[in-house]
Amino acid sequence: MKYKKIFIGVLMLLGSTMMVMSGCSSKSEAKNEEVLTYSNLVDEEGKQEIEEYLLERGVPAQSMKVFREWVNDYNEHVNAKENLEKGFHTISAAQADYKKIDFEPRENEEGIPYSEVNCRLTAFLLFKDFVNITNPVEGADNYLMFDVEAMEQHPLMAFDKGDESKFITLFNPVVVEDNTDKDKHIKSISEEWQNRGISFEQAEGISLLNLWMHDSYEQKRFIGHSGILVRLEEGFIFIEKYSASDPFQVSKFNEKQEVIDYLLSRGDINGDDSESDIIITENEKVVY
Repeated sequence: MKYKKIFIGVLMLLGSTMMVMSGCSSKSEAKNEEVLTYSNLVDEEGKQEIEEYLLERGVPAQSMKVFREWVNDYNEHVNAKENLEKGFHTISAAQADYKKIDFEPRENEEGIPYSEVNCRLTAFLLFKDFVNITNPVEGADNYLMFDVEAMEQHPLMAFDKGDESKFITLFNPVVVEDNTDKDKHIKSISEEWQNRGISFEQAEGISLLNLWMHDSYEQKRFIGHSGILVRLEEGFIFIEKYSASDPFQVSKFNEKQEVIDYLLSRGDINGDDSESDIIITENEKVVY
């Protein structure tokens, strides 16, 4: 596999639309009637298919082992298992309906409640070996409090201190100007990622999609949802943990724009006039 190191900066490109997103939250509903083909990785055949795609694109076998453990752990403990899709299933909606999914909070062996794996932790597990950091930040922002709790207490967490530092540096919010100017916010993200020394190994056929939301009160841009985009011979798949309490999901698309439209159709998108448009990045490039 050929890799090309790409540094953050002038490569960020602007997309345009009018939506604000509220993050990696749960129980979303479709905003528009569309068609979605997806799987919750319940069946062994589906897991093996996705593992092969990721291994072929350079994801380490150890990361795939942990990913399988996370998927199995969620699917075994969730209530209403009949609402999880075995194999790929097509529905006449833009989003899967997880309102009937019930995942009760859990405790570790010491009786301490812990946070579940979420979208960012899942994406990072599968993509961390393609991310380079030269100037890690000190300490996690409050936006990552549940991520940090999961990294410290979840019994199946497999990140070392270096991984944790890389995760915090990659996903910590970025301070932006007190306005709704999307161009200026993109510039702030680009400059801050440069300051943090974030770069990506451009692996063919796999990339990281991040959805940046705007907190006008805190004057920050934060990554509210994250997932892995995999290019196939025909089309794409998008791999995500829908939310901390919702299932793992793999969706099939014909074009990259369909993936972007899918992400923007989440029913947990909301906001007011004080918040700027959502930003979507693919590695270092802005695609929306």
